[in-house]
Amino acid sequence: MNLAEQTKKILEILDDDFPLNRLGLILQNKDMILEWLESKTFKEKYTKHPYPPLVDPSKVLWEQTDPNVAWDLNLPLPPFYSLLFSVLPGAGGSAFYKFLKLCGVDCYSKWYGHHLAYLENYQIFSQSQNYKALFVTDFINPHAKKFWSLIDKKIPMIYFSRGCS
Repeated sequence: MNLAEQTKKILEILDDDFPLNRLGLILQNKDMILEWLESKTFKEKYTKHPYPPLVDPSKVLWEQTDPNVAWDLNLPLPPFYSLLFSVLPGAGGSAFYKFLKLCGVDCYSKWYGHHLAYLENYQIFSQSQNYKALFVTDFINPHAKKFWSLIDKKIPMIYFSRGCS
């Protein structure tokens, strides 16, 4: 595969909003990335994934990877959580968050967009394996699809919404 084909293969995976300042990182690690993209594991698990990782997640040193770089390379969140809690605004999420804290479930919660939720949760889960619950406010924004695609651990999910009468 020539350089143009290699570059095209990598760029096809990257999202439209991929920051140009990360292209140096891609070029520096081009051979490792291409080896991963050609691997049997990648082809079996990620060929149809909407945001496939550009590096093998099983080889990531979570605590040493900048969350912004992890987002740009489509890395899944560090797999140290065991509960996913998603809530629509105004559905009682703060009360449930407090309930979990009172039950001794370490969790972190901020109510904002998916990109920031990824960055902060990545940081938390990579630095401390005490946190067990992933909290997300569920609303549509430009990064929602990518965020949900980067949660690849099969875990229980609790979803709060408001009822209408």
